[in-house]
Amino acid sequence: MCYFYLIVNHSENFVCTNTGANTQLIENTWGWIKRRIRCRGLNKNEDLSLIFAEFLFKSKYKDDVF
Repeated sequence: MCYFYLIVNHSENFVCTNTGANTQLIENTWGWIKRRIRCRGLNKNEDLSLIFAEFLFKSKYKDDVF
């Protein structure tokens, strides 16, 4: 698999001045997932797939009101 990644040196700043890369999106996303896991009391791997599916669905259709 080929991944695209950017590097941020936090000892200098929190946003890379050359690329605009930052860690806010991944930290926010991971926080959202952890809150869902905690509030539902989930701890099994098969349950985690439901959390990820919910996240992907809500991300894709966030502007859709059906």
